[in-house]
Amino acid sequence: MNETGVLSKSTEVPNDNVEVSKETKKSLTRMKSSTNRKTDPLNTPKQPNEDAEPKTSETDKGEIHGIEYKISREPEIVFVEQLDIAYRCVNCNRVLRVPFLFEDCGHRCCSGCVPDILRGTSKCPVDKQNLKKDRVHLDKAFQEHMDGLNVRCSYHTEGCPWIGILSELGYHLSQCEYRIVLCPNGCGAESQRKSIENHIKNDCPKRIKRCKFCNVKYIAEKEIEHTNNCREYPVPCPNKCEKTKIPRSLISEHLKNECSRQNIRCPFNVHGCEFRGHKNKIDTHLERSLMVHLNFLNLSVQQMSLLIEAQTKSYAETRKSLESQIKRVTALEQCLGAPFLWKIDSYSEKLNNAKSGKQTALFSSPFYTHRYGYRMALSVSLYGNGDARGKYMSVYACLFRGDHDSLLQWPFSHQL
Repeated sequence: MNETGVLSKSTEVPNDNVEVSKETKKSLTRMKSSTNRKTDPLNTPKQPNEDAEPKTSETDKGEIHGIEYKISREPEIVFVEQLDIAYRCVNCNRVLRVPFLFEDCGHRCCSGCVPDILRGTSKCPVDKQNLKKDRVHLDKAFQEHMDGLNVRCSYHTEGCPWIGILSELGYHLSQCEYRIVLCPNGCGAESQRKSIENHIKNDCPKRIKRCKFCNVKYIAEKEIEHTNNCREYPVPCPNKCEKTKIPRSLISEHLKNECSRQNIRCPFNVHGCEFRGHKNKIDTHLERSLMVHLNFLNLSVQQMSLLIEAQTKSYAETRKSLESQIKRVTALEQCLGAPFLWKIDSYSEKLNNAKSGKQTALFSSPFYTHRYGYRMALSVSLYGNGDARGKYMSVYACLFRGDHDSLLQWPFSHQL
């Protein structure tokens, strides 16, 4: 030990783990760039006398009043007294974190640097001594010695006054209110733990806010955009009347029915009045222009009467033309042999007439079987005829003299 009471590079430290244990061999085969969390003092959120296994994610994230957060940056180990070079890794030159001892030369490195050294040249970075894997092991005794050294809080520059031994640093950091953390909302802001909750509630541009006018949620950084589009946000009258807080959705209704400065047309403008003015002037105009408005109405009525007369005449002509077209279409259907539909109106009355013998047969209008075809009509006895009387309806097809009989085959021999 040197004059300052700090171990030098040549200091012999008792070692109870000279032989390579199974645990050490396993750790060597699974070495990663991260530190061994079981022995790293920075990753010990429990109090030193607690046996519970520490959470492996303590250096990456934590929780404050139910709010998850991420640590802003890796905390540094700051010793109260200046340390000898023996306490630094021969590879990364940082304070040893979970020290591994090279038995062949006596140097040490961090557990995170061991895989890189052994996968590369397998030589000590300081004296180029060849290293054997079975002679590189976790130096628990040196770690225990370091655990007893006095350190400051990693965030002493932020104002934390804590001083304690290294083995208690991890637990302190898990509770330290000066620890720098990232905003969990992803805004990128860094803040001390004691201030992060206030940042989340009041300052974070990514925090969720609720509009007090429309009750819609939005992100704080988009507050101006929401305000400019909120349908319930109160805005002043565009005419600068006495009303200054009108929901944006009601502006049109206000201008139409309430605004005293809205320049509107006279209600009789559809009849020819061209007066425009504010609402109070419109009321005065209506009172003083009764005769003028009556004349406008009289003229409108006359014009409407002429229009109705013209429309009535046009309707009569259209109806006459439509009836003519209906007759023409009916004739064409009959001529071209279109499907023939015969509707018998007042069926019950005509059935009673057939029963009483008053009218035993009914005839349809004539039709053609096809273009240039036979001219026919249907005959029906609703109560039956002959042996079918009272049992069935009798239907007959009757031939009539047509315009194209000279072109047809006679006698009629087609099957119906």
